[in-house]
Amino acid sequence: MTSTGVDWRLVSVALAAAVPLIPAIWKLSGHKAETHSKWHERVSIMEAGLDELASEKLIVLQNEIDELLDSKGKFDPTKVVGDPAALKGPAKQYLRIVKKRKRVRLYFSAMLYVVQLLLFASVGLLFGIVAALLGYFECLTIAWIISASYWVGAVSAVVAVIGYAVYVTSQHLLGNAEVLVNEQLRDD
Repeated sequence: MTSTGVDWRLVSVALAAAVPLIPAIWKLSGHKAETHSKWHERVSIMEAGLDELASEKLIVLQNEIDELLDSKGKFDPTKVVGDPAALKGPAKQYLRIVKKRKRVRLYFSAMLYVVQLLLFASVGLLFGIVAALLGYFECLTIAWIISASYWVGAVSAVVAVIGYAVYVTSQHLLGNAEVLVNEQLRDD
């Protein structure tokens, strides 16, 4: 508070930040269940599709190896000393799909975890803003509580920004995996 009165610009910025947090907290309280129901079946389908793609790539790799080594069991020194570079492409494709398959469940778990984290961060941010406003209007005069509220608000804001970035990134990566599976299944 200034000697001339209240700085309403500061109060309006604090309220503009605090008021949308109330419906956001309400929405986030049920968003974990919504996220789970929206993505659980899709993730299972993605995993099954990626398993199928990995199997197909493994068969291609096996055929390439058989060609290189002559699967009839006859030793051909010209093929054995041949360049195994032909195996590099199918092997890389297989590994890429297997890595993506492993990460799908990780991205899904990250989304569920981050939704819960965003809920706590939003509550902490709201607490920090309200306590800061109470301190500003001198309704709350205990210095360490005011100081702690600033820290809780600041840390919550940072956690919320990072959490939102992780959520969006996880959702984007799951979407990419889903597109890959859908394109491959459509081609078959």
